[in-house]
Amino acid sequence: MSKKQKPIIKPKLSSKNKKQSTSEVKEVKLEVPNGLKFLCLFSFLGFIYCLLLDTSDYLAYSNFHELATSADQSAFELMEERMAKYEMNDIDISDKGMNKLARMSIYRTIFDVIAMVGTALMFFRVKRGFYIYAVSQFLYVAIPFFMFGLSTFAIFEKGMVMIPIIYIGLFTTQIKYLTR
Repeated sequence: MSKKQKPIIKPKLSSKNKKQSTSEVKEVKLEVPNGLKFLCLFSFLGFIYCLLLDTSDYLAYSNFHELATSADQSAFELMEERMAKYEMNDIDISDKGMNKLARMSIYRTIFDVIAMVGTALMFFRVKRGFYIYAVSQFLYVAIPFFMFGLSTFAIFEKGMVMIPIIYIGLFTTQIKYLTR
């Protein structure tokens, strides 16, 4: 050892002191705050609804011509009404347009699943989950606008566009609880 360095001496703990020091260590429990818990729960319920909706839209758009010959004519009539609304708002309903609508539904389904992962991470108080959630929800809303412009409001109601944005704002209020 050089003269400048002093040896580090660790005091020895008696068995009595060891018991005290281990009992003083408290477990840190990361309980999920109620606000975050409810937001995550309602988000999961909304994702289940959106997954069903987007997946059924994909199946309807990709199998539109098969619906015309199926035994269930009520589903075809609903799709015809929807297609008339789309045509009035300058949305292409040819085979190419139907493929584009089907692709949009698949993209939205993918972003639903990614947002669910972000929500699960937030439930476990992982901060990165918020960013995953926010980006995927933003893309969930933006994809139809990129593909169809303002005609998107003929496909989706304004409320369906605003709900993800509102949830991003609500989750923003819970960032302080995301500690990991």
